[in-house]
Amino acid sequence: MQQIMVETEPQVSLNVVTRGDSPIQFVLIHGLASNARLWDGVAEILAEWGYGSMAIDLRGHGESSKPAGGYNHETICRDLKAVVDRTPEEWRGEHLVWLGQSWGATVVCEFALRYPEEVDSLILVDGGLVDLKSAFGDWESCKLALTPPDLTGATASQLEQWIRKSHPDWSDVAIAGTLANMETIDSGTIRPRLSRQHHMEILEQLYNYDPITTIAKLAVPVHFLLADKPSSPMRNQRESAMSSMREVSQASFEIFENSDHDLHAQHPRRVASIARDILLNLDGETL
Repeated sequence: MQQIMVETEPQVSLNVVTRGDSPIQFVLIHGLASNARLWDGVAEILAEWGYGSMAIDLRGHGESSKPAGGYNHETICRDLKAVVDRTPEEWRGEHLVWLGQSWGATVVCEFALRYPEEVDSLILVDGGLVDLKSAFGDWESCKLALTPPDLTGATASQLEQWIRKSHPDWSDVAIAGTLANMETIDSGTIRPRLSRQHHMEILEQLYNYDPITTIAKLAVPVHFLLADKPSSPMRNQRESAMSSMREVSQASFEIFENSDHDLHAQHPRRVASIARDILLNLDGETL
């Protein structure tokens, strides 16, 4: 594993985590208020199989710069294009498969729309599908439901205990990646690396986002990996979105029964296997 900082504009640099000795063939994009290290499990498995990857902390997240502005899709995609442009040619594989989880799925779709020459296939990990405006009806309802909890006063140890209790089947690697969403401050307590202000700016942008219209414009294959729980309050809305998506694109769907939203953390080997198969198909190969 290597970590490098890539400048994308003056005084803004993104943290990029690379793995594998072969050329980079997978780009891994995290979700809202998450970070690149939640892809560690998937990236480690891909590296074991001989594939290179890079996971990127988006602006405001993880160890990347936290500028005052630029939390819109246009700027975030421009950041990613700068990372790709600054990647040495010898590091680049013949194909690039982009994986995005949750909000990261929306980001990679937007990137593919703006820079189609840089994307050969998309894998959307429990994201990029649901229309929040249709799901909630108005912004206030969406904000009430999706505003993150206030963790003021909590310690890293307390958070780790909560994660282990809530996700007993997660590996230590996945738990460490989740803890990396936070930073420890002088008092010994934790706070999110993404500020609440920027979190809500991104969430409101997502509320106004039309995923079906965007994906219908894409010229690359789109593969959805979806977590399914019978108790999910958005299950019916997602089923409707899947039907609409089938009508406007050649999308494929794989359902992970009784799984968590962070599929890449909970099921890294299965996600890595799907990603490998999609790359092999692009190369005209089979296992």
